Amino acid sequence: SSVVVRLEAKGELPTGSFQPLLHNPRKRFPLLGIKPGATLSLSLEARPPAVQVPDPAFAALLVFLLLGGLGKRSRRGFGSLALRSAEEGFPWHPNCYKTAGDFKLALSSALEWGQAKVQSWLQAKGVAITSPSNSPNFAILHPSHAKVLFCQQGFSRWEEAMKAFWGILRSNSYRDQRVFGFAGKPGRQSSPLHLRIVRIGQGYHLLLTAFRTRFKKDQPDWGVMQNFLNECQKKWSGHWCFGGSAKW
Repeated sequence: SSVVVRLEAKGELPTGSFQPLLHNPRKRFPLLGIKPGATLSLSLEARPPAVQVPDPAFAALLVFLLLGGLGKRSRRGFGSLALRSAEEGFPWHPNCYKTAGDFKLALSSALEWGQAKVQSWLQAKGVAITSPSNSPNFAILHPSHAKVLFCQQGFSRWEEAMKAFWGILRSNSYRDQRVFGFAGKPGRQSSPLHLRIVRIGQGYHLLLTAFRTRFKKDQPDWGVMQNFLNECQKKWSGHWCFGGSAKW
């Protein structure tokens, strides 16, 4: 790789256990990781050092900070990150975490910025850009195959946000639907729906990213995913930050 990624955590790594399924209090995982509220330092370095870090690397880092997570259950809200400070020129600012309105607008513009940077970089390299006509085999952040929904109505505690999300996902309408992934069965499929819990001010908000990907077999009903997102959008004042509300 022409880019080196370094991640440092201050202090010793804690041990113990944590509860990954709030609807199943008996399930616990052993913990060797990073405490909630801990500060991390993340840096990108070009290799060789005389070369600048390419724009796609910054765009990927930005998308990771906004939509991704670290460690176990990162698709279901654990391991979420929040930017507290950054070097000048990075297109995301801690002020965006003050109000839901600021975060919503900044998220939409940041995703557009990242997409534009990658496209211009590829075009400069002479790489043709086309939109996949069918569902891709892996997750891609493309407006035809991904949706990002930010829920502006917040919760006072992250546990409340998590339980509200699972209250809908485990309801009779969506429980055991293959489109949300499935485990413990032949042909295990990871979930194409990613949840983040974002702290903004003193509240916690749901941030949902759905990727329409090709399953290994028995393609699911993507209309079920769309109905789920629509229900979350109506229930918690959701705003489409990427991909729009058009039906899949």
